[in-house]
Amino acid sequence: MRFRILLASSIPLWAVSVGHAAQPPVVVLTPSVAPGAAAPVTSAPMMSAPITVSLDGAPVVFPAGQGAVASEGRILVPVRAIFERLGAKVKFDRTTQSIRATREGTTILLQLGGTTAVVNGLPRPLSSPARNIGGATMVPLRFVSEAFGAKVKWDAASRTVLIVTGAAPVGPVGDPVATAAPSLVTPPAALTGPLTGSLTTIDSNTDPILTIRSGSEEVQVHLTPDARILTKRGDDPATAVKITDLHAGDAVTVRRDAKGLAYDVETDYIEQGGALKSVGPGENNLTRITFADDTTVDVPPYAPTLLGDAPAILTDLKPPLTVTVRVNPVTKLAVAVLAVQPKLVVASVTQNAGDKLLRANDEVAITLTGTPGAKATYSVAGLPTIIDVALAESPTTPGTYSGVLQIPPGYAVDKAIVSGVLRVDTVSSPVVESASGFAVDSAPPVIAEIAPADQTTLPDRRPDITGTLSDMGSGIDVDQARIVVNKVDVTAQTKITKSFFLYHPDSDLPPGSNLVSVTVKDKVGNVAQKSWGFSIIPLESPIKIVTINAPEGQALVAGDSVKIRAEALPGGTAKFTIGGR
Repeated sequence: MRFRILLASSIPLWAVSVGHAAQPPVVVLTPSVAPGAAAPVTSAPMMSAPITVSLDGAPVVFPAGQGAVASEGRILVPVRAIFERLGAKVKFDRTTQSIRATREGTTILLQLGGTTAVVNGLPRPLSSPARNIGGATMVPLRFVSEAFGAKVKWDAASRTVLIVTGAAPVGPVGDPVATAAPSLVTPPAALTGPLTGSLTTIDSNTDPILTIRSGSEEVQVHLTPDARILTKRGDDPATAVKITDLHAGDAVTVRRDAKGLAYDVETDYIEQGGALKSVGPGENNLTRITFADDTTVDVPPYAPTLLGDAPAILTDLKPPLTVTVRVNPVTKLAVAVLAVQPKLVVASVTQNAGDKLLRANDEVAITLTGTPGAKATYSVAGLPTIIDVALAESPTTPGTYSGVLQIPPGYAVDKAIVSGVLRVDTVSSPVVESASGFAVDSAPPVIAEIAPADQTTLPDRRPDITGTLSDMGSGIDVDQARIVVNKVDVTAQTKITKSFFLYHPDSDLPPGSNLVSVTVKDKVGNVAQKSWGFSIIPLESPIKIVTINAPEGQALVAGDSVKIRAEALPGGTAKFTIGGR
């Protein structure tokens, strides 16, 4: 009697190429009998002799203690040894307990304990989960070889697995230990009438066979040549599909004729999705996806996860991804997970300053609304120090980001516009600007071109004290200006305009040091103050020299004449006095 091994085929992805078994796929050993006939039970002892592996005629040497083993009717081999002999690059991630192998455009992702691998984004059931044996990661040999396009043949006489990578045929390909496997039979089930459960595997060959988990049983059902096949999503109408369009893991109802052949197949699934909030532990060792609206779905370890078109690890998914989960409506468990980067959108950017004129250190509330879970920043045109300032997302209102802008000193802007943007890694949203702007005047007036200049010395005892005034923002408030000379407020005697001030002393300034202080404000109260000093040269004596021509050493008596001569500044009146006894 000839036996055939039914392996789960590659699972086509729904909508955007996602699909997976809702229960771990199994390999079912059934005798090749006519459709509808009862399946006899077979049994054979496990073989204990060593198993060897040959690749294109050359033996594969495994590390010590890590050779091929037979387990539950399947041959398991160290994944690294076989992958590398097939020319693949292998990387093991200890953190996620996952294996990634690549070769010539083919990428394979495996995870310890998982019963599904992902090949170039497509889920592929494993007949036995990947496991750690003796420090090596062991996987089913048939999958390892066929994933990279090789063929496998079991030579029972020599207990050798033959792997051929060339195009030459190697004869019938089957499970290498099929003839020695323990009994793996389809559990008993009624051959007629409706059968409901979860679709486990799909054999779409010439004689199509579906494997269905119904309760605790695995039931194989052959299809009639003209079987009607429908699929239904949620409350949508059922649509006719091909057998290759079915998806492992979906709920299925099969109607069979008197021979046990399925003439009507209908699969059901629902979709659940939205913005991702978190991924964490669920019940019964499952992983739980929580969406932004706090709805949840539990994901078994064998359900594949895609991020875009690439295989991904479910626990690596973070907001603001958008996630769509294919769910079995009966078990409520995820069949497959698809995550995509959402289109980042900024819905609005607002500020609460209105049309107020703001000064230094005034505060403005900035609010941005848009895609949740991103990094939000804002900038203000005209304030070069306010660029890409972070906004914080509200923990209670996802997608609402806020912050407080404190006006920096030294700027005057007629209309400051706030712009916001969202980013995730290298992806950015379009920049959106606030509908209104606000005015900023945080720069004080400028006092310049003062005279007399600081630290100069003048002969003029009544110099003009002057300077220029300017302001970039609201303008000079003339009424708030103050001019002080030598601690005396002379504002009332000073001419003050928006562009200059001028004070002309109405009396002489004292010789020596003189001090000036000017204080000016703009119309919003920004203050400028400038102080400086200059000196006045003391006046010369009008009499330069006085001479007397009296003879030396002689006493003058009455009637003697004395000539007095004085040299002085011209234009004065000269007087002299002779003092003495």
